[in-house]
Amino acid sequence: MLPRNLGRAPRHVSPSIRVSPLLAELAEAEPAVVLERLGSSQDGLSEEEAARRLERYGPNVVASDERHTRLRLLLRACLNPLVLLLAVLAVVSLATGDVRAAAVMTVMIVLGVSLRFAPTSASSPAATCSSRRRASPASRFPSRSSRPPGSGATARRSS
Repeated sequence: MLPRNLGRAPRHVSPSIRVSPLLAELAEAEPAVVLERLGSSQDGLSEEEAARRLERYGPNVVASDERHTRLRLLLRACLNPLVLLLAVLAVVSLATGDVRAAAVMTVMIVLGVSLRFAPTSASSPAATCSSRRRASPASRFPSRSSRPPGSGATARRSS
């Protein structure tokens, strides 16, 4: 079940995170109301209804999230306001002859960019690999007749 406070979530959510208005509404509703609104029952969908929905909406798969190239991640790390400020100050220090200050600021820029870039570039391939290994519960048991014995007729899917 989804958290009860989903509908009252702060409205300043990142633009990359989108929640369906229907999902937000159903998160606060009683289970019987949710099943009715979604045209389902506690026993799940009939084979005919599942086939009709598959034809109409397509397969139940997780949408792929946007992956960024390492170059784009590096550029994003370099466009950090602190990095830009340090770069401007380093240039000003060099122009005024203060090479030591410019060197210190350059080291700070390299550290800042590398500390921001390294974790994001390392986690991107790992996330891609883990998403390939995951299989949805629906794909394991495509129909009730092919479910293993003992799984029960009331096994519910989360989607």
